[in-house]
Amino acid sequence: IPLFIFGMKYIGRRFIVRTLFSTIFLSVAIDLSEPFAEWFSRQLALENLTAGPDYLLYSIFGGFFMGLGLGLVFKSGATTGGTDLGARIMHHFMPWLSIGKALLIIDSAVIIFAAIAFRSFLLALYSILALYISTKIVDIILEGVNFAKAVYIISDHSEEIAAEIMKELDRGVTALKGVGMYTKSEKNVLYCVIHRGQLQELKNIVKRADPLAFIILSDVTEVLGEGFKTYE
Repeated sequence: IPLFIFGMKYIGRRFIVRTLFSTIFLSVAIDLSEPFAEWFSRQLALENLTAGPDYLLYSIFGGFFMGLGLGLVFKSGATTGGTDLGARIMHHFMPWLSIGKALLIIDSAVIIFAAIAFRSFLLALYSILALYISTKIVDIILEGVNFAKAVYIISDHSEEIAAEIMKELDRGVTALKGVGMYTKSEKNVLYCVIHRGQLQELKNIVKRADPLAFIILSDVTEVLGEGFKTYE
């Protein structure tokens, strides 16, 4: 209840209404899916008579589907009313921290304290594995996959490098004016965004033109525009 009040104050009434709906729907969905879960467990037991429960398999697939569900809930502007509500509030005050990472921090603390209290360290390790997978899926759904790279190139041969990138990779290049603070010399800083599969080819282009060039790479989660993703 305190988290609901906190969320209503700082995030908004609509967010809390959606969260209440998600909480009720989750409770109903768990009850409705219980027969299927029991049937699925029996099927696994029939196929694996000699060994015990395969916790690794449960952790991987359970974490994946949990992350998929939570990601869709977060994307709709709600939470399920549990620790994910705390993660959403945490992200509100620390926007540089993704919701997935905030959820990982909170739930990891819960798992560690539970492991100490109940002395069940093996299950705690599997739980952390499932949690890590689920939070990665949440961030992928909310932020996208790192499918592109942003590249900064600092070189005395910027004209040649830019021409080769546009010709060989068919990517646009923007020249930014820069000043080397040590040498006080002006030079162009090239900026472009490429697909990950083009990274090695770009490195080869730069190396051929100027082996002394600086290349700075960073991940890009989403690119809208020609040659990439279209606007929805």
